[in-house]
Amino acid sequence: MSSFIVDFYDAASAKYIGPGWNSSHLGGEMPNVGDIIFAPESKKDFGLPRDPDKYRAYDVTRRYFFPDIEGGPCLVKVFVTVRDVSDVERTLL
Repeated sequence: MSSFIVDFYDAASAKYIGPGWNSSHLGGEMPNVGDIIFAPESKKDFGLPRDPDKYRAYDVTRRYFFPDIEGGPCLVKVFVTVRDVSDVERTLL
């Protein structure tokens, strides 16, 4: 498969939340329904050590895949429910 671009959308309203990642930069693991993605609220907060207070959890509820037949990156629209990181999940960060 060629590279892909992930975009996040709110699962309830279908409102665009923002870009997730480009597989050419952050790897080719495509999110699946049921996955939980941890991401900081700001790009400046990526890195170590991770501060759980600056992270949010994105529960993947649906995923739509739009292939590109001309060799460009495929588009993956991921619908998520955004929530605070739980106490148990904080220990993972």
